[in-house]
Amino acid sequence: MISNQSRITNHQSPSFLTGIVGYPLEHTLSPQMHNAAFKALGMQGEYRRLPVTREKLPELLQQLAGEGYKGVNVTIPHKEEALILADWLSEEARSAGAVNTLVFEKSGDIKGYNTDIHGFSRSLQLLDITVTGKSVLILGAGGAARACGYALHALKPGKMFVANRTEQRALMAASAIDAEPMALTKISAVLRSIDFVVNTLPLDVTEKVMSAMRPDSVYYDLNYRFTKKPDTGRVRFVNGLLMLVLQGAEAFRIWTGVKPPETEMLKAVGYE
Repeated sequence: MISNQSRITNHQSPSFLTGIVGYPLEHTLSPQMHNAAFKALGMQGEYRRLPVTREKLPELLQQLAGEGYKGVNVTIPHKEEALILADWLSEEARSAGAVNTLVFEKSGDIKGYNTDIHGFSRSLQLLDITVTGKSVLILGAGGAARACGYALHALKPGKMFVANRTEQRALMAASAIDAEPMALTKISAVLRSIDFVVNTLPLDVTEKVMSAMRPDSVYYDLNYRFTKKPDTGRVRFVNGLLMLVLQGAEAFRIWTGVKPPETEMLKAVGYE
């Protein structure tokens, strides 16, 4: 069930009522950037936190559709469950095996998209990070890892590895992108040969991994709360704040049909 704060009646509904489902949601910055976008465009829109456990997710989605929500973002731990619950999937969502954006159609159907792929790919371009022909290591095998893997595979890296705490999940994620699976405990054997690491795990492994990497390599951490670059030499550190905004901007466009004000969204989350 959703909280009384997020339950509304039709006459109170903004024209574009959206939000984010996941658990927990205390630290998400998504409401700040989306509400800043609505304000900058003068749109009657609102974006809300909608914390929900896995077993309550199907019930919540049906409830939100009935209350007039245009759609929601999906975050940990529901990205793979959302794939199953959607009635229609975009090519990217189907290929990545994960959904992070849902649209509630008037017909009652739920459409599933993956804007993480768009956000991650664009962030690499804007940050001038090249992975073509390079060796790549993905830490994690969940929905975000699958999206990053799909985006990276399209850029034709030289060699790609997927490491996870559970080797079976690493195998499942790696098989879709022609990568080599491995246990997270074994990554030290390859770190010195890696050009680009992307961490999708909800763990702060930054300093440990970066200290073992080759100088001039790149460490990209999707955990955007890690804003300070660790003092580990010449390894380039990137956090996930830019990706967060870019994937959110694409979701905003899908829900509203309006080009999002990315500059205002970046300011709202403190991106510099």
